[in-house]
Amino acid sequence: MVAISYLRMNQRQQAGVLFGQIARDTGVPETIRQRAVQMAGVLGVDAVASAGATARVITPAASNEDTKAQ
Repeated sequence: MVAISYLRMNQRQQAGVLFGQIARDTGVPETIRQRAVQMAGVLGVDAVASAGATARVITPAASNEDTKAQ
């Protein structure tokens, strides 16, 4: 909640640092830690290596427009 408040106050650096801390906290549920890694990354904080998370490549499903062109 505090990190989101920092974002709303346009304090992106502080929000990114806080999301990075959340990502490293092993007491936080894994799903929340994964989201914190994503948010930290968007804000320019590399939390992936320090969180010990594995990087995953997610390929978006083809939309109807993509399949029509084929």
